[in-house]
Amino acid sequence: MEQASAQLKTSLITHLQKQQGGFGKDSTSLQLIIDLLPIGLILQGKQSEILSYNQMALDLLGLTKEQLMGRTSFDKEWRCIHLDGSAYPGESHPVPMAIKCKQPILDQVMGVYRPTEKEFVWLDVNAVPVLTELGELDFVICTFSNITKKIHLQKSQNETEQNLQQIFEFYPVPILLVDNETNRIHLANKKLSELMQYSKDELIGKETVDFYENIQDRNDIVDIYKQEGRINNREVRFLKKSGEAIDVLLSSELISLNGRLMKLSGFIDISRRKKVEYSLNKSLQLVSDQNTRLLNFSYIVSHNLRSHAGNIKSIVRFLGLSKTEEEKKLLMDNLRIVSENFETTMMHLNEIVQINSNVNIYLENLNLFEYATKATEMLEEMIANKAAIVLNRIPDNFVIKYNPAYLESILFNFISNALKYSSPERIPEIHLDAFWEQDRPVLVCKDNGLGIDLERNGAKLFGMYKTFHGNKDAKGIGLFMTKNQVEAMHGKIEVESEPGKGSSFKIYLG
Repeated sequence: MEQASAQLKTSLITHLQKQQGGFGKDSTSLQLIIDLLPIGLILQGKQSEILSYNQMALDLLGLTKEQLMGRTSFDKEWRCIHLDGSAYPGESHPVPMAIKCKQPILDQVMGVYRPTEKEFVWLDVNAVPVLTELGELDFVICTFSNITKKIHLQKSQNETEQNLQQIFEFYPVPILLVDNETNRIHLANKKLSELMQYSKDELIGKETVDFYENIQDRNDIVDIYKQEGRINNREVRFLKKSGEAIDVLLSSELISLNGRLMKLSGFIDISRRKKVEYSLNKSLQLVSDQNTRLLNFSYIVSHNLRSHAGNIKSIVRFLGLSKTEEEKKLLMDNLRIVSENFETTMMHLNEIVQINSNVNIYLENLNLFEYATKATEMLEEMIANKAAIVLNRIPDNFVIKYNPAYLESILFNFISNALKYSSPERIPEIHLDAFWEQDRPVLVCKDNGLGIDLERNGAKLFGMYKTFHGNKDAKGIGLFMTKNQVEAMHGKIEVESEPGKGSSFKIYLG
């Protein structure tokens, strides 16, 4: 209807301007066109007095022709108002304004009192001046259409939004309304403003993607929306304006507001709860770590002391068989070294007894090269029996903060395992290296031994009492114990191995 009216209005104006010389205002053809228009039309003179009208004008204004004819735009009986309800004075009506500037005044919204209905009708008013060939004002064409329903709908929508704003403002948790198409914030409440440290003005129009600490969280939210159309209690991390990260519980639904799809989202700040959970988990982890250390202690006693005892027993046996003073002297020197290492181990075991009464692991600065050398000395007899080559390529100034007993046990077990599972087809070689990786000390123990089928045995490689090559000396304790020690120090072990070629253990010592 409005489009048709606009087209008719344009046709009329064009026709009047072209035919003005021989087409009078009172002609039959002009009146016919006027009466056929589906919009109200009034012709007004130089003083804004009404000269002519159509039936639709009378219907829209709720007036008779006697009441309408002769009126001007300044007549107080019009009782015109603006959208906000304030008075619309006659001098600012579209027709007087068009007369004054000799330019069209278009799409002015006016509320006009209709006496027959005793209510206001809302009109979209246009005033187009028609000029003579000399540029003087001849008359003004005033057209208007009824937009009351549209205005009432707008008012209703505005009231809905105002009510929503009030609800938002007093809602006890942070909430916002986001345009589903643009992903920009349409409404936000005070609680959200306080939580995110943005002013209300800063929030309106802001893209929600700016809130996410991790963009993947936002992408996941989008995917869930596409699949389910809602978000229910999903934990995400947001960034405040200050850059501080917070944990929130997000719930969101798609709603329709004034014909537009919106995401209505609410948040609960769970940062304090997450901190409590973290503290609780840390306490549980400390207890678990202490239990791990206690378990490791029992294995260190049984495993390491058995090795020392075996060395002493062998030396004593060889002393009984030795025939020369030179052999005895050599064996006694070996016995002294074994005894010193044994004494050191006992000292460390005593330290572990004291350590396990606390949650914190005793640490000190240790030279990794020296500890690797000491482990090699402890295994000297096995190395000799295997005719093995142990290359300690750890830098001699490589110092780490670690527990002495753990470090000794870790080195001993990896080197002794490499010797136990050496290949009879070649001279055993064991390479020890160390380096720093992102501020973490890394020890690498690489051998050319039997290797391990990781596809078959990888899952149980570090299991307790697990052995893989039928070695009669294997107890299945070494790697299990070592893994627990490494993890107790917040480290990890990575393995590469190939059957028949050897293994490489990458040990993160922290």
